[in-house]
Amino acid sequence: LKLAMLIALVSADRGQSLAALDIRFKRQHRNGVEFTIPTLLKTSRPGKNHKKTFLPSFPCDRRLCVTTYLKEYLVRTSPLRSVGKRGGRNRLLLSFRKPYMPVTSATVGRWIRTVLEYAG
Repeated sequence: LKLAMLIALVSADRGQSLAALDIRFKRQHRNGVEFTIPTLLKTSRPGKNHKKTFLPSFPCDRRLCVTTYLKEYLVRTSPLRSVGKRGGRNRLLLSFRKPYMPVTSATVGRWIRTVLEYAG
């Protein structure tokens, strides 16, 4: 939940864009991480360049640094990303309940709403 909320705050992208983030299209930079979204989104057109999302690092405070949480999230979810019957789980955000499948934009929206409710 925290990673999804930090990505939403830093990128200001739609829930569909957050759900479409794919770890195969992740590039590490010196000052952050860049994702290229290979799928068509609601705001994109066929034949145009794919949307890029940049997540800057925040070294001043590791508790708010999205790249710190992203690295830890990828380490913790790596056992869940093995190739199964339904193919690999390459999308960034996975559900935290079995069968740990990639989440939809509705789930991302619910997670963000939940975090905002906890925050008051």
